[in-house]
Amino acid sequence: MKNLFTRLISNERGLTLPEYGIGLALAIGVGVVALGGLGDEITEAMTGAGNAMPCGSESTTTGEGDAAVTTTTITC
Repeated sequence: MKNLFTRLISNERGLTLPEYGIGLALAIGVGVVALGGLGDEITEAMTGAGNAMPCGSESTTTGEGDAAVTTTTITC
């Protein structure tokens, strides 16, 4: 493992396909975690904005976790 790490650091030929793949996988993982963590905050912000408008809105959530579905009903 140490030999592989040393070889990757000393290689100056540029990135290879596996290295691009690792970078892409890390970027996707970070994006999924960030959006997953912000999901509830975004929902709360949108609900608050909807409630502040002259028309009324009511949000109901069914399900839990990744299967949760939020439905917003707007009445004027």
